[in-house]
Amino acid sequence: GKLRAKTARAGDFTGSVFRNGLMMAAGSVFGIQGLVYGAELLYNENPTIATNTTYLLQIYAGYFLILFLVLLFCFVCRAWTIAKVNYAFVFEFDTRHHLDWRQLSELPCFFLFLLGFIAWLNFSRFGSDNMYIYWPVLLIAVTVLVLFFPAPVLYNRSRRWFLYSNWRLLLAGLYPVEFRDFFLGDMFCSLTYVMGHLELFFCLYANDWANPHK
Repeated sequence: GKLRAKTARAGDFTGSVFRNGLMMAAGSVFGIQGLVYGAELLYNENPTIATNTTYLLQIYAGYFLILFLVLLFCFVCRAWTIAKVNYAFVFEFDTRHHLDWRQLSELPCFFLFLLGFIAWLNFSRFGSDNMYIYWPVLLIAVTVLVLFFPAPVLYNRSRRWFLYSNWRLLLAGLYPVEFRDFFLGDMFCSLTYVMGHLELFFCLYANDWANPHK
């Protein structure tokens, strides 16, 4: 009985749907065009550019897989909403501020647009030659800034809930493990490719991309 939503959530989510569609479409167009440019650079006559492009594509692929998983979760929330499953209770959302699945999709859609746009700038060789390998740093920096932005905008309470949940997961054992911790940990276990490439990311930039194939 507790898992059954009593009533459908009221509200006008037209703005969220419009923003989601716009950002997802623009990000997809930029991303596909960027991949076309990146594929051409894999066969560049300069072996350094070709090698660096290989690793840049791996970094962007890891970032995309995170967004893909979050978007799939948003689609599952839609299915739960249709089935009137009270997932806000299951995941211990603040019932006064939890987001509708259309609002929840706004952040991953924004990051998808950001990913596509930066990949397009990167592989179109926008900027100086030295900037070529530093576009992913800008992508990560903007992502971290948005997630940790303290002002009461961009669904501040929901971002705080997400960051606090990750904090609980990091210190599992010091906090009692609840269902949301287990579920979030299971999602991270599904991102083994991404977790494996965290080391790659930091090693590349710690060594200033010197001999990345080693």
